[in-house]
Amino acid sequence: MDFALLFDPLEDELCAELFTDAAYLKESQVYWSEGMPKWEEADIALVGVVDNRGTHRNKGVEKGPDEFRKKFFRLKRGTGPIKIVDLGNLKPGFALEDTRHRLAEVCETLLSHKVFPLVIGTSHDLSFSLCEGVWQETEKQVNLVNVDSRIDVESYGGEEEGFLKGLLEGSLPYGYAHLAHQGYLVEGNVLREVEQRNMELFRLGDLRDDLREAEPVLRGSEVMAFDMSAIRKADAPGHADALPFGLTSEEACKLAWYAGQADKMKVAGFFGYNPRLDAQGQTAWQLAVMVWYFVEGFYQRTDDFRFQSEAYARFTVTIGGASGDLTFYRHARSGKWWVEVDSVHDVIPCSYADYEMALQGSVPDRWVRANARKK
Repeated sequence: MDFALLFDPLEDELCAELFTDAAYLKESQVYWSEGMPKWEEADIALVGVVDNRGTHRNKGVEKGPDEFRKKFFRLKRGTGPIKIVDLGNLKPGFALEDTRHRLAEVCETLLSHKVFPLVIGTSHDLSFSLCEGVWQETEKQVNLVNVDSRIDVESYGGEEEGFLKGLLEGSLPYGYAHLAHQGYLVEGNVLREVEQRNMELFRLGDLRDDLREAEPVLRGSEVMAFDMSAIRKADAPGHADALPFGLTSEEACKLAWYAGQADKMKVAGFFGYNPRLDAQGQTAWQLAVMVWYFVEGFYQRTDDFRFQSEAYARFTVTIGGASGDLTFYRHARSGKWWVEVDSVHDVIPCSYADYEMALQGSVPDRWVRANARKK
């Protein structure tokens, strides 16, 4: 695939600004007038998406990727070496559906070369393009974790407001989990539908009680889609649906860090940043730092999934009843926990709190939901 035909290079004016004042850029390569970088040698590829036809309320998002770049490349390199390329902005297709297919193909191609696609996009409905790219490359079950203040099943004129409807109706072949929804923004019947399908669901209040419970959800997913409206307006005003309530800046960065560390995750996308509503660039900085934390987490991946190796400690807890014994694993280096779901050693991510619950004689909800999904 010739990416030079699919992407618009960064404008020379933007590059001149970046090259003058961009510390992070010294460790990266970007697509500009000098040509497409050697993306096959990278670990992570930044992909900008500027097609805004999926939204009707958040107009202005098409400028988001370039405004993000102005902040991101000015950040300092973290604790280790990095290999990042910026492919530029994906050219919109003739129709929105063409853009979606094009994005899926880009993700598939990058993944086939073991390059992680990190998408800075416009409307949230593009999330399924990321899932499609993973499925085309692996042909295995794809699990999407969505971070959003809403569960988008009701369309009010834009594609992104109702893009999850098909998934909840069972017409899309993806697993699903949701983080940081706010109860007063979601219809009760939608919540019941999600729960009946045994999908992971953590409202904002749940995460506020213990943000660490989100880490196993992210660790068990191949795709993360983060809508910037999940962050409270005081911290990230650059979204038409930003509200006074939501994740704090620190919580959003922590989730991004968890996602970067998730060994199973293959693609991540951050959607909805609107510079038109971000007069002082506050949200651009927020997004830039979130991606910085994601990259830091990415280079700290440790698990190898060989649960019988010496890298893992094994714990058996007797519950009794139909559940029998539960087997937990803890990685010696990362301290992360896993639990077997059934007798065929289907192991899923869990938390230390799940292990403590089992010690007290209760079956963790996470195990119950996972076991029900397998039936």
